[in-house]
This record gives sequence, structure tokens and C-alpha cells, in this order.
Amino acid sequence: MILNLSNVLKRLRREKNMTQEEVASYLGVTFQSVSRWENGLSYPDIELLPAIAALFGVSLDRLFGLDGESEEAKIRQFDAEAGSLSGDLDGLIRLAKKYISESPQCAWFRFCLLEAYHGQGAEIAKTRLDEMRSLCRFVIEHTTDADKYRYRAIVYMIAAEEDDKVKEWFSLLDNLSTFTSSEAERERYYYRFEVDNYNRAIQKHLYLTMIGAFNSDFCKLDEKTYKNAGSRAEGQKVILKIMDAMRDPNIEIDAWVFEREFAFRRLAAGCFGAGETEEGYAAMEKSVELFSKLCELPEGTELKFNSPVLDTGTRTVSREETAAYLQIAYNTYTIPEGWEWFNSVRNEKRYASLVSRLKELADTVLR
Repeated sequence: MILNLSNVLKRLRREKNMTQEEVASYLGVTFQSVSRWENGLSYPDIELLPAIAALFGVSLDRLFGLDGESEEAKIRQFDAEAGSLSGDLDGLIRLAKKYISESPQCAWFRFCLLEAYHGQGAEIAKTRLDEMRSLCRFVIEHTTDADKYRYRAIVYMIAAEEDDKVKEWFSLLDNLSTFTSSEAERERYYYRFEVDNYNRAIQKHLYLTMIGAFNSDFCKLDEKTYKNAGSRAEGQKVILKIMDAMRDPNIEIDAWVFEREFAFRRLAAGCFGAGETEEGYAAMEKSVELFSKLCELPEGTELKFNSPVLDTGTRTVSREETAAYLQIAYNTYTIPEGWEWFNSVRNEKRYASLVSRLKELADTVLR
């Protein structure tokens, strides 16, 4: 049970709203000692245990987590009773409140009450926001990253919270949650039945998911295959085929322009590395051509995805964004480190001519 002492000490200190320095001062030790206790790197001397229990107003049993078995039994009993309610949210709310009164330090019962309030819908949730905020904060403060339901608690608050206060909960996702902000945003709009916003969030989430896939190489992540230029090239061909299947092939410049350019650039690297020089130049020329046509478009031009999958959303042509991507591409073709597969052709006139064209485009955009 002493292995759980670190978590218990941390939780009890937070319940008392004390800092590690304040605990250390009371016990006559350094705050580094308290930090090491809470991180499980060492344990307090045995003669300090009564003083620690007295400081937090708990028994030695609770200090060592020996009351955990009774709490687990209560949770099992609660879950059994809740399961028999068959969607009766009012009954679940009464049950959760009963168990909270009996075990006020158990975060699970407070989470279940928060979940029941959330389940009553956005309109009713508006009348319970203060209580829901308190419940969620308690769950966050009294659980660890291993307790996955703390993430759901934050998402429930993102769904229910007022517009001017929702940023607080979104900010917690960065540190606490496996949910992405786009997923939480989607749940908020769905919960509040904001149809247009929900559809846009769905499109945004779908786009980010696909970009994540496209930024992979579509090849096995083992050392032999991953470092094989031919395998990397084949992966880029797959990515380009998927993109072409989701867009209108008759429109050369659309909202996929930067993703397509990057795929052609990586295809060129793979082909050059595999000794497929002509195919490498064809891909490199396509990369430069996309930039050239993009630079001809007026600032502020709206580019559509032209896709039955991504049927909403656009990308606005921005000289600043185009210049940034041009600089990245230019660095790819001129900086040896990281793109060694280009080394086989770096000294060729054809290669230098294409790189020079990129530099001209960058200079034009930056004027």
C-alpha cells in the first residue's frame, strides 16, 4: 500500500489547498523532500507519518490508502444500482447525490452526476452551470491522467459552457486530454444543435484527420522499409492517388495545393534516392509548377476543396502563407541535411534550374 502513498499525499495536499513549501514548513523538511514523496521517488520517515496524518486531518489508514477497498466496493454498488435505472436521469442524479454525501472525496460519483446533468440537454444544463463547473474542477483535481473519465468531464463542460468562458476548458485539453480540440468543438456544436457550426467542425476534423494520414509515408515503420527510397516514393504515389480521388482533376489549383505540392516534393526525393531520375524530375517539376500557378492567383482568392467528402470550407490565397511554403520548399532542395536523397542530382543543371525558378517565385511573392 505504501506504493500508493505518493498519490494520496498529492491529493490530500490539493484538498487542503496547500503548496509543497507549506507542507514542508509544517513538517520541518525541505520542499524537495515533499516533491520526491509525491513523485514516488522516496518516502517520509516513519516518525513523520503521525504528523502528516494530523496535518491533513486523516487517519493513518487513509494516508496509506487502506480505505480504498471500501471505496471500490461503493463504486461497484453504485454502478450496479445506476445500471438498473435504465436511462432514468432524475433517478441517477438522486443516486449520485446520495453517494456523494456518503463519500464526498470520491471523484467518480461527482463525474457521474456531471454526466447525468449533461445528459439532460443543453437547455437544462444552462441552469446548472455553476454546479457543473464545480463538479468538473473537482474531478480534474482529484484524478490522475490514468483516470480517463476526467477527459470526458472537460468535454462535457466544453459542450455546456457559455461562449465567453469556454476557452478555459479548451485550454485544459492541451495538458489533460487525448481528445483533440476539433473533436471537442464538434461535440459542443452537436450538443447545442448548432447545425452550421457542427457541419463546419466535422469538415475541419475530417480535413485534419486526412492531413495526418497524408503526412505519413504509407509505408511500414520498420528501419529497413522506412529508409528505403523506393518504398517512400511508392507511399507518396498512394497519397497522390487518394487526393486525386477526392478532388476534381480538371481543376489544377484548389485547396489541396500545398498538400499536393509536398507529396510531389517527397515523391521526387524518393525517386532520386532510388535512382529513378526521370520520374524524380517529373515530380519535382510538378511541385514547382503548382507553386508557379499559385503565385499567379490574386491575393484573397478562395480555393475550394472541390470534393464530395469535404463539401464545405475553403482556403484563402495568402501571399504570406505562399511565401512561407516557398521558403520551406527552397530549403528542402538546397539544404543537404535531412534530404540526402537529392544529393545524387544537386549538381545537375536541370536541378539547379528548377531550384532557381523557386527562388524567383519566392522573390516575386515577397516584393
